[in-house]
Amino acid sequence: MISTSLEGKKLAVTINEDVISTSVDRLHGEILEQMNNNKAWDELHVDLTKTGRVDSMGINMLVMILSETKRRGAIMSAAVLEGMVYDALLFTRLDRQIKLTVKR
Repeated sequence: MISTSLEGKKLAVTINEDVISTSVDRLHGEILEQMNNNKAWDELHVDLTKTGRVDSMGINMLVMILSETKRRGAIMSAAVLEGMVYDALLFTRLDRQIKLTVKR
């Protein structure tokens, strides 16, 4: 499940669950729907602080969301906690493509 808000020109999406193979299709659809419904944004901020795990399908979903964000001429940022999710983003080097805020 996600929750969203529009904060100025920042579309903030909070993912409230693990981003794994069983939830990726639904989450991807929900995020794209919000991206399409809220047209006045130039930054997509994904809050992953309530996400405990991200598997390879979850990483792939983030890459697809990043690609769509860039295609629209916007940037993507994310908030993560130290731990598995942060480590996965570092391992895949997504930290070089997504502006990360690491919370402790």
